[in-house]
Amino acid sequence: MSTSSALRDDRDSYLFEVASGAARALLVVEPDPQGQRPALARSGALSLSHLDVELAPALRSFVMELARRFERSAAPLEVLEGSGCRFWRRVAAGQRAPSWPLSLRSGRASGAAPWPFDAERAALGLGLRQAMLREAWSDLEADEDARWLESEGLVVVRFGTSLVAAPDAEVASTIAEHARREATNVEEFQERARALGAAFGTPACCIEHFVRIRRRDDLTLFADALPPAGERAPALSLFLHGALALISHVPCRPSCPATLELATKVLAALDRERPGFADQWRGFAARLHALGTDGSLVSFRVTDDEDGVRLRARDAIEIVAPSPGTPQPLVRPRPELQTLVRDVSAGLLWDQAHRFRSTLFARHDL
Repeated sequence: MSTSSALRDDRDSYLFEVASGAARALLVVEPDPQGQRPALARSGALSLSHLDVELAPALRSFVMELARRFERSAAPLEVLEGSGCRFWRRVAAGQRAPSWPLSLRSGRASGAAPWPFDAERAALGLGLRQAMLREAWSDLEADEDARWLESEGLVVVRFGTSLVAAPDAEVASTIAEHARREATNVEEFQERARALGAAFGTPACCIEHFVRIRRRDDLTLFADALPPAGERAPALSLFLHGALALISHVPCRPSCPATLELATKVLAALDRERPGFADQWRGFAARLHALGTDGSLVSFRVTDDEDGVRLRARDAIEIVAPSPGTPQPLVRPRPELQTLVRDVSAGLLWDQAHRFRSTLFARHDL
């Protein structure tokens, strides 16, 4: 079944991968009825553009030919589907991204749940990063996080509701200056992103993946880096679920060796700090995680049916962001979500009763 099937929705956006050798780019088709988006081509109410800052020379002529064909076609999605492009992912219209308070990270884990846990501080203690950047919801939340970080012997530099923490005052001030400086062009942004990424211990391959994308909002980064709908990913590289992430970056790919090595070391450090933490974390992380179109994050233990389309949900939970200052989120059972339907070629996951729909999801294994 293709994206042009009955499951297609003209309000959604569709990403396609084009590749030539090592060169790769993502094309996006999205609703643009007013013709206001910068685009390579338009057809009816749809526009075609690429997410990369610049197309690789090996791809440029092919993509420009696709744009000409797209513009002349009354069925533009079929042009991409029939031209050797790989359907990558769709993003639902009105998709919301979750936001997590800093209180999930500010403090040591205790009790029956893994929260709060501070993976960034653990990486800093291991020497895997020079500093960390936090962005708070409010001044009160920033104050509470600063107190936690200072209690760990770190120097904190505040600007607005954001803060930088590092063991060394000079490093903290330098990184804070980089973080608060606004870039005026692409080159300045890339230089700033590379400097910050290196300070935060982000693998070089993931930094370069990040700076090649023109749009850097969470939803675009999720759609770019999540594996295709039918592929599994290691739990250690989980980034869609921010309340569980051991890493503070979106990896270049879920199987990125440098990212997996970093996450492995951080998980071991957190488990040494509180024995049993790793098993608790794995219990939440090794699941199918799906971001609903309403912004809800639901995680499932699933069993595949023989047809490979239906999934039996043995345990469905929604992890709800708590109020600022509360160290543990609400883990809400969702027993009504028992049978899921996953259409790989359409990039959709939904439950049979249509109470949940997701276009951003990934199945993570240990």
